[in-house]
Amino acid sequence: MTARQRLRVVAAAVAVLTALTVLAGCSQSGAPTVKPVKTPGRVDDVTGIWRSPQQGTLELQKNGTYVLITPVSDALAGDYSLSQDRITVFGDSKACGGAQGTYRIQVAYQQRLLFTEPDDPCALRRAQLTADPFVYG
Repeated sequence: MTARQRLRVVAAAVAVLTALTVLAGCSQSGAPTVKPVKTPGRVDDVTGIWRSPQQGTLELQKNGTYVLITPVSDALAGDYSLSQDRITVFGDSKACGGAQGTYRIQVAYQQRLLFTEPDDPCALRRAQLTADPFVYG
């Protein structure tokens, strides 16, 4: 193969790679589609098992009960109610002395659960629910 033939082969390969790169870029929209944070409209929007980066697990059951398992304490359990963008948790007499706590709750990307604006005298529960978003699964 002559130098001129090698140059043509290399040029053809570069052209093919460039075309593939352009086509791959066109097949995606560029920026990922981000679904907005939303207020859960019903209990089904939050029901399930959620996990935090700190190894916490929150189970919100359809019947209005919850269990919060953390690596720093015994499990917290009680009841919850959902109203507009607020969740109220109550009934945990062991760790929280029966104190009631209210949080703003949002579901993001249909896979993340956010607790903000806490009004909860139970420091342990407040710290575990607001430290990081919970991820479904």
